[in-house]
Amino acid sequence: MLLKKEYHQICSLDKNSFGAEARYQLASLSFIEEDFQACEAGVFDLAENYFDDYFIAKGFILLSDVYVKQENYFQAKATLQSIIDNYQGEELINIAVTKFNYVVAIEESLNSPDKDNELIIDLLIDFDEEEINSEDEE
Repeated sequence: MLLKKEYHQICSLDKNSFGAEARYQLASLSFIEEDFQACEAGVFDLAENYFDDYFIAKGFILLSDVYVKQENYFQAKATLQSIIDNYQGEELINIAVTKFNYVVAIEESLNSPDKDNELIIDLLIDFDEEEINSEDEE
């Protein structure tokens, strides 16, 4: 595996495939290190300064992962939808669709009425029945 220093050198020497891949790899490393701000900046740099559609699309898929980690599900879905609508490559579209469906599932689980009912039931379990009955007698 190349070191970050070498990736930076490649980025400065090439704005096409090799440079785009190096820029993507740097953004990926930032994501792994949980430096989401650097990852996001890297993806935008990739989109603005490099000329390889594959790695640009792959970068935006990575950016959607950043948004999911930040619980910004709206932006994650919008980013993935953009790839689904505009990219011309089956492999990355399939990945984007899978991730889009995953984000939708997260949102549905968060907005599920069953989740609210479970919380209410859990709160009621914490009460001691004797305490409730003794309050009723007073």
